[in-house]
Amino acid sequence: DLAGNFITKIENLQNAKQLEELWMNDNKVDSFDGLNCIASNVIETIYLERNPIQTVDPQKYKQQILSAFPSLIQLDAVPLIGRIRANKIEATTIKYQPNESQQ
Repeated sequence: DLAGNFITKIENLQNAKQLEELWMNDNKVDSFDGLNCIASNVIETIYLERNPIQTVDPQKYKQQILSAFPSLIQLDAVPLIGRIRANKIEATTIKYQPNESQQ
């Protein structure tokens, strides 16, 4: 738990391959840089609320996190409901593929 430590950026987590939870709320993080090194299929909880990364543009924050972490089951203090998560992720990942009759 790294909450409330005036941390300004996410770094030095590249070896945390089995990280299941990231608790860095109430810091000074203002960039998504550094999150890509922990993007994995095992992380289930991310708490970055009350950081500039979350407070400046909450919608962008939510979209970026949900897109980068498909296994996430909780974002900040909010458990993610399957239907809501599916709508958010599918909206950013489904690509149009015509069927044979349209080609």
